[in-house]
Amino acid sequence: MSRENLTQAEADIQAVTLADKWHRDQNPAVWTAGLGSALGEVCAAVLYGKDVEALRAEAVHVAAMATAFVESIDRGGRVERPQHAGTMYELMRRDLTEFEVTENHLKLLRNANIDWHRVGGGSPGLDLKRPYGASNVYQSMAEIIRPDLDNHGEYGDYAETHADELERLHAEVGLALEIVLRVGEFRAGRYRQDRYCSNWQRVDDASGGEPK
Repeated sequence: MSRENLTQAEADIQAVTLADKWHRDQNPAVWTAGLGSALGEVCAAVLYGKDVEALRAEAVHVAAMATAFVESIDRGGRVERPQHAGTMYELMRRDLTEFEVTENHLKLLRNANIDWHRVGGGSPGLDLKRPYGASNVYQSMAEIIRPDLDNHGEYGDYAETHADELERLHAEVGLALEIVLRVGEFRAGRYRQDRYCSNWQRVDDASGGEPK
């Protein structure tokens, strides 16, 4: 790759960063996803056909920085939790080869509300407003995964004090849903796929970690 192309790439990346500063201040989650996408497009245009592994490493680096940035946001109401979870889901999917499906993932999927999404030709999916029951997404999740709590107030308190954990769990449900549909069973455990292939298989611990 020529120095001229590298200089242009640096200039373009700097321009993207400066242009997006206002969006970062206004909506951190949207900015995080948008900047990662913009940087990827700029790098791909400049490096097309060269340094593919370097480009992939840079994408992983951007994803890691974005995750750290999102996790550093305070709980002052700057970002709505369900929208933030969607950003986390997209970041987690990048280069993913293994994932642990837990009983909590399965409990949430068994209690999921299904709706018809009228986008394009339409398709079924989790209810966008009430994926697990009521419109208070994280309190609904608490009621499902913590049946030992006694009353509505305790569920609300749990949802408030465990918001970060519930947020990540909500994002992970998308990965768990893909896996259980691919393998055709609701079963907790570790699953593995070839990168970008969605050919999930359950890892058999008894066979030394090899897929079935």
